[in-house]
Amino acid sequence: LRALDTDEAVDIIGETLREDRSSLLKHELAYVLGQMRRPHAIPILTAILEDTSGAQETIVRHEAAEALGAIGQRESIPVLQRFLADPAP
Repeated sequence: LRALDTDEAVDIIGETLREDRSSLLKHELAYVLGQMRRPHAIPILTAILEDTSGAQETIVRHEAAEALGAIGQRESIPVLQRFLADPAP
């Protein structure tokens, strides 16, 4: 899917990222979305980062933040600033 580099691939990766139980797989999927650098992934990654309910592991939320940074769009700056002092280790 990463090699396809399409918005449809981003959607499929994002769906798995939201629904899978494996924190390791979700971490890797967030990483891949960052490496794809497609702005289409920003809402998916933002939702993962903002999920402080415990449904998303800290390591996955952390990788979502890094992926947003890798995509490098200004629209991600406010959400990244909001989580600079996140209490999760």
